[in-house]
Amino acid sequence: EWVRESRVYHLLKLFEENGKRLYLVGGCVRNDLLGRPVADIDLATNAVPKETLEIASKNGLKALPTGIFHGTVTLFYGERTFEITTFRRDAETHGRSTNVKFIDALEKDALRRDFTINALYANAAGDVIDPLGGLTDLQNKIVRFINNPEHRIQEDYLRILRFFRFSAWYGNPRKRLDPKTLEIIGRNLKGLHLLSKERIGKELLILLKAKDPTHSLTAMEETGTLEIILPGAETRFLKRLINLEKKFLNDKFADTQNDIQLRRLAILGGENAKESLRLNKASFKILETLNSQINTQDSPEALGYRYKLKPRIAVDIILLRAAKLGHKIDRGILKLIRKGGHARFPIKSHDLMGNYEGVKLGKKLMELEKKWVDSVFKLSKKDLLRAAQ
Repeated sequence: EWVRESRVYHLLKLFEENGKRLYLVGGCVRNDLLGRPVADIDLATNAVPKETLEIASKNGLKALPTGIFHGTVTLFYGERTFEITTFRRDAETHGRSTNVKFIDALEKDALRRDFTINALYANAAGDVIDPLGGLTDLQNKIVRFINNPEHRIQEDYLRILRFFRFSAWYGNPRKRLDPKTLEIIGRNLKGLHLLSKERIGKELLILLKAKDPTHSLTAMEETGTLEIILPGAETRFLKRLINLEKKFLNDKFADTQNDIQLRRLAILGGENAKESLRLNKASFKILETLNSQINTQDSPEALGYRYKLKPRIAVDIILLRAAKLGHKIDRGILKLIRKGGHARFPIKSHDLMGNYEGVKLGKKLMELEKKWVDSVFKLSKKDLLRAAQ
């Protein structure tokens, strides 16, 4: 379908008119075939970067050599941005970075990619070019390394995490991951230490947003991958959480998809996720809140009151507790959270002035508020003032 988008189609034809070939490639082709959203449109060409820049300039389009040594030119067309990369092969790899050589053949360009499902191309006519059997793997929900898995991994050790991430998103959740591939991954785990924490964190957070990443994370645990990237993490409560999410996240109020990866990260546990995964401050703050509340006894109403500005946090805490303890959740619990969110503490500072001031006033307000919350908001203003005497 993306071929029919006017700017994309115009670019593909523009290169044809200049004697070059340009194709959609990778994720945009793969996701479109599955009917899933497309985030980025990547393009591959037999034009070298200099020729791509010349074609853009000749046709009044802005283009910048953003990754010219790796063959990538970023082209700006209206409000859209396209990354156009020259067909290439890896001339030299270092486990984290690669030196490339530009080539003219699409089939050889496909051979340097990581998985068969990412080596899918589409031309201006909308035809899919599949040199390595990626379509069959996509239909069968198989994530398969291109050629020798060990070679692919040793070219870039991030591919270990990408294998688990793509398996979570595109693999069959009811089928165990390929044992031979897992064995190869187990032999190459030392390479993960070469990766930056930022790259590791990004991959894991994307993986955690998959519909059901349980089979992938379980395989990560079995191979030792999870222990390396997040020491102390374990998957034993994850499936319970996924099942609870399926039951409750259809409710509009309980839809916490924006932070789904943080909720799942919280159930995994682990030591110092902020450092291990280089989480940003906002994400770490949410994770810290969830971790601190999993083992508390606060009622749903109390959680709703405390997190009235972010009720999804209250829902997350309830889900995490139930997953960890193996408890069932009654759907009425969402009403209790709402009730807490609508409650308003009836005592104001001026109600206590004369008897309390300064630090003592603040302390007494907190004490009365706790009594009120513990009563599930039943204590009246009169009851609370009497208790303050």
